[in-house]
Amino acid sequence: EERRWIAAVIGFNFPTDEGVHLLFEDATPPPDGVVGLVLFVDMSHSMNDHVRELKTILAAWLAKSNAEGLKLPKLEGCTGMVHAVQKHAHLLSTHDVVVLTDGYENQFKGTLTVGRNDDGSPMNVNMEECVNHSQGFKGEYLINVASYLMHVCGAQLYFVGLGADAEQMAQHMIKRRNCHVAVVRKGANIAEIHGTVRQLRGNAALTLKEPEREPQQDVIKVQLSAEAIAQLDAMAVAEIRQME
Repeated sequence: EERRWIAAVIGFNFPTDEGVHLLFEDATPPPDGVVGLVLFVDMSHSMNDHVRELKTILAAWLAKSNAEGLKLPKLEGCTGMVHAVQKHAHLLSTHDVVVLTDGYENQFKGTLTVGRNDDGSPMNVNMEECVNHSQGFKGEYLINVASYLMHVCGAQLYFVGLGADAEQMAQHMIKRRNCHVAVVRKGANIAEIHGTVRQLRGNAALTLKEPEREPQQDVIKVQLSAEAIAQLDAMAVAEIRQME
C-alpha cells in the first residue's frame, strides 16, 4: 500500500511572519525510500470561492499520509506566497513541494535569487522593478516568481491552480524540468480532482525514471486525458467517494 509522508503543511496569506501558518509539521525522517512532501496552501480571502475544490485537492494529497484529516483555518488576506517559501526554504532542497493557489504572488517587492549566472554567482532580480516593467504583478514579474520557485526546490514541484485566475502563473510554471502543473476549474467533481492529482504524481514518477525526459508541455486541465480517465476507471468507488 502506497504511503505518503508529509513533512509540513504551510498556509500563506499576508506577506509577513504573521501571514505564514504552520498547519502541520512532522520532523520525523520519512520511511526508507519515501520522499517527504511539503505543501504550501493559499489561505487568502479569494480562496473562499474555491473552498470545496481546495478541501478536495488537499484531501487527495494527504490521503494515506501522516497528515490525513487536516482541517483548514479561516481563509482571509492576500496571496503572499514568496514570504512563506523563504521562511521554510530549508525544507525545499530535500522534499517534493506542492503549491495550491487560486491566483499568483502579488505582494513581494524585494530581491529574489532566480538562478545562477555562468560564473556561479547568484542571479538576483529586483522584483519592485519587475512590477514597474510589467505594469503590475504579471509578465516579467511572474516569470521571475516561477524561476525563483524552481531555483529553491531541489526535488519535484507540483503547482495546482484553482480557477481561471491561476492560469497566468500556471503558464509560467510549465515547460520546466521537475515541475508538474494543473489547473482545476471551479465546480470540478471529486473524481476529476483525484484523477488530476494522480496524473501529476504519475508524471513525476516518469520524470524520476527518465531524468532526460521532456518537461511537461501543457497545463493539465480538469477535462481529463484518456490516461487520467483510465486511472479513474481503475479506482475503487469507495476511494473516489471517500471525501464526499
